Amino acid sequence: MLKQNCIDSMYQSETIFPSGLTWRAWLGAGITLAKGQVQQVFATLKMWRNRSGQRRALRDLPNYRLKDIGISRMDAVREAEKPFWRR
Repeated sequence: MLKQNCIDSMYQSETIFPSGLTWRAWLGAGITLAKGQVQQVFATLKMWRNRSGQRRALRDLPNYRLKDIGISRMDAVREAEKPFWRR
């Protein structure tokens, strides 16, 4: 049974990674994959920058503004001290 599963998976891999593709098709697929990864990196960096700015702004709010939005000074400081990558 194990041997048959190995043989079956060998034939299935042909449909996932067709061997008949040219090097240009492989290169195009690689470039498409890399573009997606780069876009994800930039989106993450943008999110981290925004989060850092929002935490700085929260830290700098006066007490009466914090009271208006229902946050104590201690909560604001605790949030501002979090690293930018942490939610």
